[in-house]
Amino acid sequence: MFRLSTSIALFVLLITLTVATQQASGLGAASTTSNTSSTTSSTSKKSAELITPTQGSTLPGLGTNNNEIPTEASDMDLIPRKLANKDRTTGPDSMDAVMSAGGENRAVRSGRIVVKFRDEYKVRCSAGIVGNVLTCASTRAANAAGNASAGQQSNPIASAISLVDRFSGTVQPAIYKSVEQLAALEKKAAAKSGKAQPDLAGYMFITVSPAALSAAAEAFNELDCVEFAQVDYLPIPAQECPD
Repeated sequence: MFRLSTSIALFVLLITLTVATQQASGLGAASTTSNTSSTTSSTSKKSAELITPTQGSTLPGLGTNNNEIPTEASDMDLIPRKLANKDRTTGPDSMDAVMSAGGENRAVRSGRIVVKFRDEYKVRCSAGIVGNVLTCASTRAANAAGNASAGQQSNPIASAISLVDRFSGTVQPAIYKSVEQLAALEKKAAAKSGKAQPDLAGYMFITVSPAALSAAAEAFNELDCVEFAQVDYLPIPAQECPD
């Protein structure tokens, strides 16, 4: 058996939503043949690849001009989604504690933390002067209106930006798809399931010093603008069962 790392969990989430949107588009029973499923799986894997650390600073168009990207269909009454339990993403009962435990199944940290920002802030990653920076819907709207100073004064993610600086972190989106593609995926999944969907573009990878991983995850997890934060791990290969 093996445990899923955060990166693989995000990949599974993307595949699940992709399948849901395909069903919502009206695919009939005939579309679920093995050949079509194989093609769909191959296409989904290519379009939902997670970003590697070397790709983060070279992505084209990260969608920073999208100030109001819907995460759900506005003409439907959707069941609110259940938020992550912050108490279980860091600390002695967290995945980090389990995955870093001793023994032959000990996992390897990827060198970054995964941070899921609260949906309503529409946090995005944009190219800054010396690296990627975090923005949110309100600051982007203020900048577009020529009132950047006012936007910064009431910036709801200022605490997260400060933590990135404090830990000398680098930021990149966790999912290798455009903001527009993710928004369309969320809307179709909501139409199919009747449930509100997470803001997929609000998942970020933040790379920090290996020695600071746990401290950074705990610090980000405490922020009001963050839904959850946890240390990211590389997947553990499946092990052969003894005869």
